[in-house]
Amino acid sequence: MPEPGSRFAAARRWGLKAGYSVADQALASASNFGLNVLLARTLSESRYGAFGVAFTIFLVLSGIHNALILEPISVFGPSRYADSLVPYLRRVTLIHLWFTAGLAILGIAGGLMFCNAELKPVFVAMAATSPAILLFWLARRAHYLEFRPDLASLSSLIYCIVLGAAIGLLYFIHMLNGVMSFVALGIASLAASIFSARKTGVDFRLSRSGDVRSTAAEMWNFGRWILPSALFFPLITQVQMLWTSALIGLGSAGVLRALQNPVLPVVQVQTALGTLGLPVLAREFATGHTRAMLRRSAVYIAALGGVALLYEIAVLLTGGLWDRLLYGGKFAAYDWLMPILGIMPVAVALATGCSVVLRAMLRPGLTTVTHIVGGVFGLIISYFWIRRAGVTGAVYALTASQVVTAAISLILISVAFRITKTPVAESKTI
Repeated sequence: MPEPGSRFAAARRWGLKAGYSVADQALASASNFGLNVLLARTLSESRYGAFGVAFTIFLVLSGIHNALILEPISVFGPSRYADSLVPYLRRVTLIHLWFTAGLAILGIAGGLMFCNAELKPVFVAMAATSPAILLFWLARRAHYLEFRPDLASLSSLIYCIVLGAAIGLLYFIHMLNGVMSFVALGIASLAASIFSARKTGVDFRLSRSGDVRSTAAEMWNFGRWILPSALFFPLITQVQMLWTSALIGLGSAGVLRALQNPVLPVVQVQTALGTLGLPVLAREFATGHTRAMLRRSAVYIAALGGVALLYEIAVLLTGGLWDRLLYGGKFAAYDWLMPILGIMPVAVALATGCSVVLRAMLRPGLTTVTHIVGGVFGLIISYFWIRRAGVTGAVYALTASQVVTAAISLILISVAFRITKTPVAESKTI
């Protein structure tokens, strides 16, 4: 039985790592949050809506990148390549560069052909800078494979400083708009990625990186089961922006994005904890520590839910203070919708926690089922509610989609736990 002192030391180590992980996400999120708030305050609702729609499409692309690159390396990096991580990351970086270049070309072509005059330049800027922004996401994830969230937080600090300086300069010279905002995001991402590359030893001498094709095949064999989830998940979380823009207009889409801004930081903190938890849980499961993994999973899901519940309480207690502080009362007419949006992080916490645990147990197919069902529900309910009630309908649809997804996630993870606790699984438990 472990000594109390060793338990305290272990708890302290994990507490520090969790703190660095939250700091990492907080720094990156605070930068993006500040940019969105400034754009919402200074741009017209339609121009901010154009930025919001372009950023929504970026998030869809990032979901595909996450499924095919970030998620596979989070599982295979610490379990199969712990002793040869740098060569592995070199191969992954080359795969990233080719993949995101293809996404950028498709995005630029799509923007030029299908976007209207107001959205087109912002959309093209988003597509052109997406490889650099996603490289920063890959660089931060690489630090977690080494269980070094402290380095990830330093990388995010560099990103925060560079982005803040760039946005400040653009604001000062009256050039802050959607297009230049994506340019600033790309520059800040490159600066932080260079720092991370030096710290991890990924010096981009890619000719020495080994068999890239087998690494890509391994990533595809895992990521293809998550890819449908990545394609359906935006129907839960992002389709409301797109329906609002298409059915009502970019101005209403800008309002919806402004309402979501105060909620997104707590969701991103949950993402940070998920990034920290996935490699740990995956290693415990791969080494046969099934009981420890299940206990840690339950604590992990409860912690995510607790953070979200505290946020909802804060929203209820502060009323319309958020709008006065962030936007100077520009969106005061929508204050009453914030407690409804505050339910969303609680549902996201449960769904995210369950999804991380299922992927660590190498059951990504169950996560896919969750997102397919939730995505179909979100797509249909969002169309009818937005068409009927505008921005109010979008808020209702967004929250309802998350609640339904969380309920399905809890059902499926209970099934996975029962399967894992069978005698066959228990025989592998240490």
